[in-house]
Amino acid sequence: MYSDPSGNFAITLTAILIGMGISAALGAGVSLGTTLYQDYQDDGQIFNGSIGVGEYFGNTLGGAVAGAGIGVATVLGMGVGAAILGGTVLTVIGTSLSFGAAFYIGVGTAAVAGGLGYLTETFFSGKQLSYEDLAAETALGAFYGGIGFIAGIAGGATGFRPLSLTKNFSQIAMRTIIEGIFIWPMKGIITTLR
Repeated sequence: MYSDPSGNFAITLTAILIGMGISAALGAGVSLGTTLYQDYQDDGQIFNGSIGVGEYFGNTLGGAVAGAGIGVATVLGMGVGAAILGGTVLTVIGTSLSFGAAFYIGVGTAAVAGGLGYLTETFFSGKQLSYEDLAAETALGAFYGGIGFIAGIAGGATGFRPLSLTKNFSQIAMRTIIEGIFIWPMKGIITTLR
């Protein structure tokens, strides 16, 4: 993210990919941890076959897919917040976006990624596909995307926003991790309670 030649606040493809990657890693970690907890809860042991390798892999990969979508929403929210702070227009990969369009793209991406994460989980685990669960995971993806977007706005508007990768990678990583601390524990808790 940087200022483009017109002076608008711009989000680069690199910034989006970094946000997606960090959030995907957080999603995979939380999903793996939740699966380990569920495996332990059923008989007091882990890796004893009560939850298969396919389910572990599917849950972890599904969490990564869902997390990547939330990362997009968060990065777009940071761009909106930074544009508000700077009194400029938001430019995403060379295209000017209204704040509303950035919200709908971010939340929509997170919703689709939530549904795709569920489909990934069911495919690798061999579980029966449930359209009700698919709808619920899609809605949860939108919910978490909205939270990520709002958290991103808050960070961007308060000035704690990442710069381009070449300027300060540590701020990009720290920003995404801090937002992940608030978003992913909620997903883990909800998943565990189901």
